[in-house]
Amino acid sequence: MGRVLKFAVQESREELSRLLKAETDVRKRERLQFLFWHRSGLVTSRKEAAALLDKSLPTITEWISRYGERGLKGLLEMDYRGGGHLRIVPDEVVQELAERLEDEQGFASYHEIRAWLKEDKGIEVAYSTVHGRVKYGLDASPKVVRPVSEKHDPEAVEAFKAGLSAPLKEIAEPCLARYARVRYWVQDESRLSIKTWLRRRITRRGVKPRMKTKGERAGYSLYGAVEVKTGEHLFRDGDRMNAEGFQGFLKELSETAPGDFHVLQVDNARFHAAKDLDLPDNVMLLYQPPYSPEVNPQEQVWEWLKGKLAGQIFATVEDLKRRASAILANAGNRVFQSITHRDFILDALSQAGL
Repeated sequence: MGRVLKFAVQESREELSRLLKAETDVRKRERLQFLFWHRSGLVTSRKEAAALLDKSLPTITEWISRYGERGLKGLLEMDYRGGGHLRIVPDEVVQELAERLEDEQGFASYHEIRAWLKEDKGIEVAYSTVHGRVKYGLDASPKVVRPVSEKHDPEAVEAFKAGLSAPLKEIAEPCLARYARVRYWVQDESRLSIKTWLRRRITRRGVKPRMKTKGERAGYSLYGAVEVKTGEHLFRDGDRMNAEGFQGFLKELSETAPGDFHVLQVDNARFHAAKDLDLPDNVMLLYQPPYSPEVNPQEQVWEWLKGKLAGQIFATVEDLKRRASAILANAGNRVFQSITHRDFILDALSQAGL
């Protein structure tokens, strides 16, 4: 279980949430996230915090000690290599570079940054200087590009987030008159196969990671939903992702807690709106904007699960099922609660009195 977190966080949950939303520095966000989780009761041990943040136990211990000695300001002080600007580069150019790095397009490589400085600004800087200062001074590094559909509508996403409380307010009173409580779930499906998933590996310079893999694509479908407030979850196997499988999942969810009313946030998959779908009386579907998987944190649950399965070879689909089921069963509500935590959902539930 790990050592229990016994220190007290002085800042309120609301203040920490506000600071998290405003902070852009990755290292500071990690520390704020740690305090927010502890303040909210989402983590209770150092080992749990270390696992969720992918940090070592000594690092978590150091954070606790620093917070106890110097408070929030001391905890957020940066203590990593590199300065805040590129030497020999004018401040206005550094500012422009920082703004470019804030853009989602960014740069393709450190070489491209070096070329931009030389060709656009007439400043020639050594690669090692660009790499060190950009990575440690401006806190920017290469990341895997997240694909976004050309049909993605950011305005629709923001409107969905801002207006989420409206439908919840509308159903709150009549539903609470008939049911014990209203529960908000994020729901999605994913396909798991025995084809080996690969993830990044950290090795020394000159050592190229190698891993035995299996290329077969046999697999199965997995339906899942997590209640954002509590982390309670339901997963169900299926042969395919279709209306029949979705119908079975809805029936199981409805019967698991028949005294509650369940709001399921779903994407716009065709079978989610099938004409012959028989929606249980205590279930309501709330459709998110098209081509906007980022508003559904169940997507991150699949990423987390596939990360746990990465690099493993399974002889059969049944072996894969057993391993995936064991991972999901052993995780516990708190893990799923931390993965699916989204302020815009919790704020909407609060505004609706749910």
